[in-house]
Amino acid sequence: MKNTTGMFLVLLCLCLTFTSSVSREFDVGGKSGWDLESSQTYPQWSSRSRFQLNDTLVFNYTKKGESILDVNNDHFVSCDTNNPIETLEGGHSVFLLNQSGPFYFISGDSDLCKKGLKLNITVMGVHPPKIHPPPIAPGPVQPPAAQPPNKPNTNAAVKEMRAGTPLAVVGAVAMMLIVNSIWV
Repeated sequence: MKNTTGMFLVLLCLCLTFTSSVSREFDVGGKSGWDLESSQTYPQWSSRSRFQLNDTLVFNYTKKGESILDVNNDHFVSCDTNNPIETLEGGHSVFLLNQSGPFYFISGDSDLCKKGLKLNITVMGVHPPKIHPPPIAPGPVQPPAAQPPNKPNTNAAVKEMRAGTPLAVVGAVAMMLIVNSIWV
């Protein structure tokens, strides 16, 4: 029994290690933080960085009364500070990248935004695992009925990936128990 428990714990740790995702933290503006001087490098920085789901952006800013706005593309282009999606305040803000696609951030001061204090990034989506169909048995082949192609739903793919993690652990535990019962 002691051997089985040890094997179970080792296998469980391995499964959790390989199925967990690693998120990263990005300091916007580096040591300088969110300021007009650093803003000149934001386009290059964001184009070189690969942002994934559940990564975080850390905004450090010291100007009294400064805020950062999460906005849509139109407000980003025009530096419109009205009706932001979210307002970040307080000098140190952490923003969770919780969906794939573009994110747009501007200074809460429209004059600073117009001078270039803004950032846009793109978060990469999660690709669903490739599932290979079973081999086709020999016999007459019937063409499939014509159906319009489905547009992939990236949110559904994310949910499937997250739901698959516990299933992987359960499957690995079941496999370990089967192998252990054969060898004992």
